[in-house]
Amino acid sequence: MTGALGPIAALMIYFVFRDRSRYVAYHALQSFVMQLILWVGGGALVGPAWVLTGLLSAEIISLLCMHVACVITLLPLGALVYGVWAALRPERARTSSIT
Repeated sequence: MTGALGPIAALMIYFVFRDRSRYVAYHALQSFVMQLILWVGGGALVGPAWVLTGLLSAEIISLLCMHVACVITLLPLGALVYGVWAALRPERARTSSIT
């Protein structure tokens, strides 16, 4: 998969197909927005979560913070899985309506 370059790939697909296929361009733009929100938003949450965990590492409460930070760290991976699922979904819908 494209990993961290996913938003760039989706934007490139949008610019290439925006005049050829509105369907492809629409889904590429949706993919760009979704990946951008989840990667940037996930990064904005992960950083402070781990900083808070580090600051509270001398206290027992850091054990709770560490679990929360680990779950938040999985957001970009969840975005990748959701992106793959969303990429396969329109194709399935298109082929099932033809048959």
